[in-house]
Amino acid sequence: VESCEAINHYIGCIPYRKKNTHHPIAYTPDFFVKMHHGEVLDHALLHASMLLQMQQRAFVCLGTTLARQPHAWVGTFENDGSVCFWEPYLGSKSYRLPRRFAHPEFVV
Repeated sequence: VESCEAINHYIGCIPYRKKNTHHPIAYTPDFFVKMHHGEVLDHALLHASMLLQMQQRAFVCLGTTLARQPHAWVGTFENDGSVCFWEPYLGSKSYRLPRRFAHPEFVV
């Protein structure tokens, strides 16, 4: 996998499946890959791990959908000072917020 877009596509190809448990539990990225399926948080953790391996400033973001369901996605701080949010369901960057941390100290 050679680019952030390729990582996003790879993560999006792994099937989503709810766990049969009453307690919230997240798979570690290596276990998730072995299981070949998982919930949204599992996808986000693997996604962020792969981006971190590529020296990206990646973070797992937790929130809810418009339907008030728990959701997770990945946010990255880009070198131009923007913040990008990655959503594997869509297979691309979902949102790009320009100049969110444009202080010269933080822009590489």
